[in-house]
Amino acid sequence: MFEKISRSSVDGFLRADGRKIINGKGEEFLPLGVAFGNWLLCEGNMWAFGEGNYYDRPRRFEALIRELCGSEYASGFWTRFRNNFVNEADIDAIADCGFNSVRIPINWRILIEDEPELRFIEEGFQILDRCIDWCEKRNLYVFLDLHGAVGGQTGTHIDDSINNIPRLFIDEDCYTKTLEIWRELARRYKDRWIVGGYDLLNEPLSGEHKKYTDRLSKFYDDCIAAIREIDKKHIIILEGTDGSSNPTVFTKRFDSNSVISPHMYCLMPSEETFAPWIELSEKFNLPLWLGETGRGRPEWFTASYTLSLQLGMGVNFWPWKRTAWKVGACSVPAPDGWEDIVAYTKGGKHPGYERAQRILDEFLHNMLYENCDKRTNVVDAVLRRPNVRVPAIAFDAGCKGSFGEKNDYNFRNASGYKIELKPGRTLERLPSMDICEVAWDALTLVLREGETVSYTAMSIPDGTPLFIEAEAKEDATVSIYQNEKLLSTLEFRTGENIRAKAGILSLSDETTVTVKITKGSVKLYAVCFGDVEESRYNGFLEIEIPQV
Repeated sequence: MFEKISRSSVDGFLRADGRKIINGKGEEFLPLGVAFGNWLLCEGNMWAFGEGNYYDRPRRFEALIRELCGSEYASGFWTRFRNNFVNEADIDAIADCGFNSVRIPINWRILIEDEPELRFIEEGFQILDRCIDWCEKRNLYVFLDLHGAVGGQTGTHIDDSINNIPRLFIDEDCYTKTLEIWRELARRYKDRWIVGGYDLLNEPLSGEHKKYTDRLSKFYDDCIAAIREIDKKHIIILEGTDGSSNPTVFTKRFDSNSVISPHMYCLMPSEETFAPWIELSEKFNLPLWLGETGRGRPEWFTASYTLSLQLGMGVNFWPWKRTAWKVGACSVPAPDGWEDIVAYTKGGKHPGYERAQRILDEFLHNMLYENCDKRTNVVDAVLRRPNVRVPAIAFDAGCKGSFGEKNDYNFRNASGYKIELKPGRTLERLPSMDICEVAWDALTLVLREGETVSYTAMSIPDGTPLFIEAEAKEDATVSIYQNEKLLSTLEFRTGENIRAKAGILSLSDETTVTVKITKGSVKLYAVCFGDVEESRYNGFLEIEIPQV
């Protein structure tokens, strides 16, 4: 898997080859990247305004900055915002982290004027060009995502619509102009192989607006035809309705060089979750790309994304940067006085023009990459590398238990392992495992004599310690292997909770740790690659097993 996500595989035009994405050398490639949410299309929750805030989309943000600071200040604010929020330092950091691609969400209003005539905004294309050039220098594919089509395609705040109506599918002017945007993007980038593909519409049609699904299907046909008149090389990326969680629009294969892109948040990290999309991929012989996902605990990231990659789906993490965010890769510190800005958005008093300008100046300064809070534990979890704590239930795809066990909550039943709820948890709290809030000790993996289970991790430095967190259901002997080489043997006594240092890992781009039960039975809670701080499990008997 490592070679499929390595930046050394960023080489030449990507294309669909059956159910795989392949690069210019004919090698399979799995996109593993981040999205620049909030850069060219702002959202209120990414400014820490809270859910349900009126100021939740670009046109309302623009009005807010004018209200707070006056027109003269506002006229230069957005140029500074776009220059600071994503610049070359961010691209360097993304490459250095180990990602191989970025997704750029685009608002139509940065590319064409909001006027009756079709007039392109060259400055908007220059912003894209500059970022694409940086990415090419660092060997990162760029996926262009029309996050806000003309008039809106979703029917919520995320498309910058005026009144939560997806006018793309109602007004011919919106429909025609959106097609023209894609024609222009195809014309400009048809020869740039570093552009990995065209994501035609982000999360089209939600809720009651799914009544326009037939119109969405027609748009896909028309848009693909418009692009293919100019550009026959680039991959086309297509999304379903309801936040791209509903695949009903895919009644046919729209284009042979296309990718189906589900989005997933707070869902069970299991084969059952991915199954409808895998069936679709098999039916139309097309690749899948988990094109947007995030908002959870690091344990969920490492469980979901490694499984996705092992099932042949690339992953794109949302978003790279956000204000005052504990579970993001990169967090913009809220400036002093930010609470007064937020209070104003909720009906509070105006903080005063000069003070508002000072607060927003600090906000712009804080969003430079060098001034952000870096969440290395999040990045390590996304890429499954030290230091990362892997829940025991996040075992590798393809692992099989020996006893054909089932459970009552449809979680990895096909694996045949016995998975149990921890005492004190109820099924009512696990409709989606409460991924965003509930600690990840809810489900545990029971292993019995003769069973083995494996966990793959990436970019292992020489000398990385490995820890096993487990409880003995009965006296047990457990053998630990790295890439089939024995590391250590652990002896558990009935009832013991043990966090054991189970060995020292050798240097490896991709390593597989296998846990084998040679006697008795254990509840396996987690496998830790590296010395993970603040283990979620307390009360363990700390032991160290000499390396074999």
